[in-house]
Amino acid sequence: MQNKSIRILGLSESFHSRQGNEFVGKDKFYTALNQAFNVIEVGNTTLTGLERRKNIVRNFRFDWEFWVANMGVNLQAFDKRTALAEQHLSEWEGQYDLIVQLHCLFAPGFNLEAKPYILYVDNTYILSEKYSSTWRVLKKNQQRDEWVRREREMYHKAKYVFTWSEFTRQSVINDYGVAAERVVNAGSGANLSKASLENKPYDTQVALFVGKEFNRKGGQTLLKAWEEVHRQLPNAQLWIVGPPFPTGVFQPGVKWFGSIKNRSKLEQLYNQASIFVLPSLFDPSPLVLKEAMGLGVPCVSTTQCAAPEFIISGETGLLVPPGDAPALAEAMTSLLKSPQLARKMGHRAHQAVQQGFGWNNVIDRMFPYIEKSAPRTCFKTKV
Repeated sequence: MQNKSIRILGLSESFHSRQGNEFVGKDKFYTALNQAFNVIEVGNTTLTGLERRKNIVRNFRFDWEFWVANMGVNLQAFDKRTALAEQHLSEWEGQYDLIVQLHCLFAPGFNLEAKPYILYVDNTYILSEKYSSTWRVLKKNQQRDEWVRREREMYHKAKYVFTWSEFTRQSVINDYGVAAERVVNAGSGANLSKASLENKPYDTQVALFVGKEFNRKGGQTLLKAWEEVHRQLPNAQLWIVGPPFPTGVFQPGVKWFGSIKNRSKLEQLYNQASIFVLPSLFDPSPLVLKEAMGLGVPCVSTTQCAAPEFIISGETGLLVPPGDAPALAEAMTSLLKSPQLARKMGHRAHQAVQQGFGWNNVIDRMFPYIEKSAPRTCFKTKV
């Protein structure tokens, strides 16, 4: 379906550069959106220069993961990003029909009543507060209450709120009081996938982890579980991508790659892995699991948050309780010992992505609501 008469201005806290009809960023959302509608630009609200340095210094913490979260969730940064959003809206005034904003780390300008906007969010602060000590950065005081008040106002004044998962959708409805019919679980897409799994090996005995925030994503549980995996499978390897190299730490069979920004190189690691493991303690909508599935790698994850919405335990992967190292070790070992089982689950996972976890599938679910949100003069749908 297409309706190119609807002009959309995107707003995102992460940078998206335009290359022809594609918007290159952390994900392929705006590229897929542009295939259905007319995305004129994606305004970047990332803090740069002096404001970025101020945000880094003002929110310094000795805990790196907590420091990163604190730089994202604070009222000063919210205000600065909102000012950047307002600047983009002013520059494109009269040239767009609808604003589509990613996440809720800023507002779509200063006067919400005058802005026709839709939100697409993967998480809420109240979910972070409930499930994650790392992302619970605002103390129970006026700053915390003001952040939640701003979130609530944005949700209520949006024409629709799209969420990356049912897990987050229920939070927007129950924690923020938004009418259920205005909150739509659109899901999310896989940024890495391939059409064929020909020559994909499942007998390498390599388990792959990808994620920067190692502790929040269950890294300590993973290392504990790996002790048992390595005892049973001395030749097995655990490849860890994302976190900085640890100092003074050595564990047999564990290889640390650090950050890999080259997507082709990362895809090569997926292709060599027998399984993918992400035992997150809190991960509201882990895109990396869908990437692994899109490349035919069976996933071992946890029953926490949104993973159970797209990983069917025993069919497309295995799910274990968060923080349960023995259960995690058993799940990893069972797949690493059986290439046939890993292949079966990997192929089913790949099929699931092909059938419903692409970014185009996300836009298909959004399409009728975006049309309802646009001016009537824009209704020129093409199937």
